[in-house]
Amino acid sequence: MKTIVILFFCLTGIATAQIQLGYKSESIWFNHTGPAGNGTDELPLFNLYLTGGYKFSKAIFTHDLILETRYGFVFAQDSFGGADLQLAVKFFPIKRIYVVGCYNFHHNIGFNSNSTDILFKDFYFLDFGLGGYIMKFWYVELVYSDPISDREYMAADRYQGTPPGYINNVLRLSVGFAWDLW
Repeated sequence: MKTIVILFFCLTGIATAQIQLGYKSESIWFNHTGPAGNGTDELPLFNLYLTGGYKFSKAIFTHDLILETRYGFVFAQDSFGGADLQLAVKFFPIKRIYVVGCYNFHHNIGFNSNSTDILFKDFYFLDFGLGGYIMKFWYVELVYSDPISDREYMAADRYQGTPPGYINNVLRLSVGFAWDLW
């Protein structure tokens, strides 16, 4: 994973670009099957990310393009929460509207210290969605995340006879703030 991040910064640093920093907060809808049944849990708007990236202007491409890294933490429910690292590409077909694609690495730690069925493991997601700047620095983003790794986030409890928990997908609604440094 470190190699991917280092390679990302090396490749994006070759071109002339503006450096951009930011912050985003998001609410997520976590769609799962498992011990509590099938369903979707809404997780609060308290998942925090620091963002940074390179903004390429139309001088290089036909449309604006932003390569971005997002470091954050998902403060979620008992069995799904932890550190996130996202590598994102924002493509602007229209001035203030963009399409986003993202590779998301999630290190799950959960938050229920009394539970033995939480799996402390890594998940990988492919994300895609739409976003738009509502003001010069403020943006809103809606992203669909699909796990590309093992989907099991909760172990089966053989004593109680409950089945394991699986992640089906995640829907993220973000509000962010980003500005150009130079």
